[in-house]
Amino acid sequence: GQPLVKLDETQSLAQLEIVNSQFTALRVREARLIAERDGLDSVVYPADLTDPDAKTRQEQDAQRGIFAARQATRQVRDEVLEQRIEQLRSRVGGIEALKASKQSLAVSYAEELEDARALLSQGFSDKNRLRELERAHATHTGEAADLVAQISGAQIQIGETRLEMIRLEREFQNEVVGELAETQTTLADIEERIKAVRDVDARTTIRSPVDGVVNGLQFHTIGGVISPGIRILDVVPQNDDLIVEARVSPNDIDRVALNQEATIRFSAFDRSVPTTFGRVAHLSADSFVDEATGVQYYTAKIEVTDEGLKDLEGLQLIPGMPAEVFISTGSRTLLEYLFKPLSNALARSFIED
Repeated sequence: GQPLVKLDETQSLAQLEIVNSQFTALRVREARLIAERDGLDSVVYPADLTDPDAKTRQEQDAQRGIFAARQATRQVRDEVLEQRIEQLRSRVGGIEALKASKQSLAVSYAEELEDARALLSQGFSDKNRLRELERAHATHTGEAADLVAQISGAQIQIGETRLEMIRLEREFQNEVVGELAETQTTLADIEERIKAVRDVDARTTIRSPVDGVVNGLQFHTIGGVISPGIRILDVVPQNDDLIVEARVSPNDIDRVALNQEATIRFSAFDRSVPTTFGRVAHLSADSFVDEATGVQYYTAKIEVTDEGLKDLEGLQLIPGMPAEVFISTGSRTLLEYLFKPLSNALARSFIED
């Protein structure tokens, strides 16, 4: 509809800028976390953030810096662990060579020991030589076995180091996934806040819901304060149903029904103006009390008929104009309805007392 009144939107625009900035910053952070989660080499931003303003570009640069720093930390961590693995592998290689040497010597002493035992049985060798060979064989065999144990220990360390790499990467990914979930939840919350703030800002422009004429503008001063619930202005609709509100005494309400014929006279005009016709379109389900007089009444809404509208052609009708309503009950006419002003119940967007 056409704008009628423009309220000060300084506060709503400031709030909108704040929540929009928060939303953009979180989306930039979300892009960085997605890149870390997916193992990308760089941060990929959504299409609507590829041509950013200065503030958004600053956020992007900050998140790129965080991404690069975290990537560098992970890389250094992995390099240290890989170096440890390489050192263990080198150690295993050296031990393997030493083990092979010890095993070879043990085999050689075993052969000499066998020969010495044969010679001793024939009386060509003494027991001291036999004992020396036995000690040498046992020493090299034991050393070879110890080296096998060292190789096993080093291989276990290699496996543990690889598990450490996996564990640290899993912890990093869990942290990233957790931060991403938290960021996306906050994004959803802020998106709702943006909608709410935009709605508030939109309501700083008061628009007419129908085609009509402005009447009874209550505020004229720039910078004036409008309290909640206060009527700002009326709009008299064009080409719409004409409704008259009437008050019906509780003593007569049982004789009033929907679609009953009614006669309406607008008392603001000269008595030469003819009465017009209407019908009862609505009756209130409960009664009301006039706070000023304490009089109890029911509300009836009288819709002016098409024929009645023709009778009113050329007359300027405005909201609040008093009218007298006579509802035909068949046997007699009720004369007690003065009254509340002409209004438009079907197309009214502003609050009235």
